[in-house]
Amino acid sequence: MIESLANRISLYYVRNNMVKEDDREVISYMLFLIFSNVQQILAFIAVAFIFNAFPQTIAFAVFFAVLKNQAGGAHSNKHWVCFVVTTSLAFIVCLLSTMFTFPTFVPIIASMIMLLIVVLKAPIIHPNNPKTPRRQKIMRRNSIFIAISQCFLIAIFTLFLPILALPSALGSLTSASTLLFPVPENES
Repeated sequence: MIESLANRISLYYVRNNMVKEDDREVISYMLFLIFSNVQQILAFIAVAFIFNAFPQTIAFAVFFAVLKNQAGGAHSNKHWVCFVVTTSLAFIVCLLSTMFTFPTFVPIIASMIMLLIVVLKAPIIHPNNPKTPRRQKIMRRNSIFIAISQCFLIAIFTLFLPILALPSALGSLTSASTLLFPVPENES
């Protein structure tokens, strides 16, 4: 649905001479990214509203997105699958963090597992978005830096803001876990 909406809008731009036909695919993809990100943000807001867990939802989303951006990993072939899985994970994390009290070592263990996965696997580049060897090296360095920084923040949250410790750790771990799934070969 989002993809067809982006295609229709980009076609409208071409027909009204706002963009060239050669640029239509790029415009369509850009609109798709904008719409899908807005959709995901609205879903996170809904989850936060349902559980009255805005700080936890923000912590999960930020820790997930920041690491995923540099570490890469598996992607779904269908947008709706990615949307449902990510929203469901946020839902589960908010449910867990608002309904149950976990020992303080749980977020620390989750962050250590995340760090181990990132050090061993990051980055994993998706074939639809190839990177140069130099860019991959930069992404690896950034991934490890982000993972270490997130571990440090999770430790601080565990001590001083325990309400954010588990969602942050699970956001990081969820992002790192996408490095464990195989990425399909480029079909060029």
